[in-house]
Amino acid sequence: MKKDHPHPFPSPSIQEIIALYEKAAAEVTSPESLYKEAPSQSKRLSSIPEKDEERQSLLKEETVHASTNATMPLTRGGSTKRQQQPETTHTTVTSQVTQRAIRVLSEEEIILLLPHHSLVRTYQEEIQRLSAKAYGNPDILQEKMQEIQKNPAAGKELSWRMAAHPESIAKLSGTSTLGFKNRTRKQAEEDFSTLCVTVDCYTKAVKQARESLLQSPEQELKNYERLMGKAAVTELLQKPDQREKETLSEAEISTKIQQHSKVKRHYAQIKYWCEVVFGNANILQSQVETLFQSPEAIETLAQQLVGNPQSFHKYAGISLCGFKNQARRHAEAGLSHLIDAADNYATAVTQVRESILQTEQAKQKRHEPSSKQTQDLHQQQRLSQSVGRTEHSTVTHEEATTSTQQRETDIRLRKTVISKEMAFAN
Repeated sequence: MKKDHPHPFPSPSIQEIIALYEKAAAEVTSPESLYKEAPSQSKRLSSIPEKDEERQSLLKEETVHASTNATMPLTRGGSTKRQQQPETTHTTVTSQVTQRAIRVLSEEEIILLLPHHSLVRTYQEEIQRLSAKAYGNPDILQEKMQEIQKNPAAGKELSWRMAAHPESIAKLSGTSTLGFKNRTRKQAEEDFSTLCVTVDCYTKAVKQARESLLQSPEQELKNYERLMGKAAVTELLQKPDQREKETLSEAEISTKIQQHSKVKRHYAQIKYWCEVVFGNANILQSQVETLFQSPEAIETLAQQLVGNPQSFHKYAGISLCGFKNQARRHAEAGLSHLIDAADNYATAVTQVRESILQTEQAKQKRHEPSSKQTQDLHQQQRLSQSVGRTEHSTVTHEEATTSTQQRETDIRLRKTVISKEMAFAN
């Protein structure tokens, strides 16, 4: 009975166990099983890094975002500063450009610059040269040229008046009697026609120079700086109070004396009486220049004119066998007027020079810096200065009065001696 019924737990044989083991080993080591399990494992293994990467990326983004937010005010402030700097620079450059663009020269500055314009200066020198030949005086149109610089419209009027009336400015050089003209007069008339044309050209040059200074002052100033030098232009455009502080040079003083109305008037009288007496307005030009430098030389000149007037030049007119024409009689009668004109010219030069020097001394004293002292000392100094000025003004006035009286006395004595010598000579 036991043999017919199997064992409830049959024990496998050794062969079966070996077979099962080999089968299991084969399944474990087969490539297919490895291939099938690899994706799952890779999936399980890769899922962790992916999540970690996502988490890390999120953390990085949050960190970057937080850091960005934390530093944003500084960055914005820095960017604002960086932006403000270009804006400030741009504003500064714009303001500088605007200042350069809107700069306008004053009328005084234009008047100071005009004589130094190359074309204006060229025509001005030509006018002086032609004036010397036509009128015997290179500065006869000096005031007119200054008027043209202030108002170019005055140039047309001057040119028209000169063309219509040649001697409206002054008498032409040379002589013209009964239709006969000497060589000097012919040359003067030829130069006069050229002078009228040159005045027109001068007017146009002044007008053009003024327009250029008004329309493009910056560019024109650069042109003047290239022509004159930057330092010269800066010095020229100084304010009047700054210019007053500087002492006039001898050349500037001489120019002021020559342009003074009294000196010019007596100079014109000398030219006129030279034309009447000798028939040549420029016959005493060298002697007049000597008088300008040394007015005391009038004594020698007056004695020469009284003693031997024809040593300078023969009288104008004709004298034959005791017969004298009208020009000769006028020449002999005009000699005394010529001497008076020369004497008045020397006196005027002396007076004007003294006046200019006194004005310059007053300017220098006015601009001297005051010393720094205490209030009491300053008051005492002010009182002493006021007393000193009163005494100085009194002394100066007395000295000026004395010198003027002495000079007038010398002039009267000199004229008396000259008249006696002329009467004795006749």
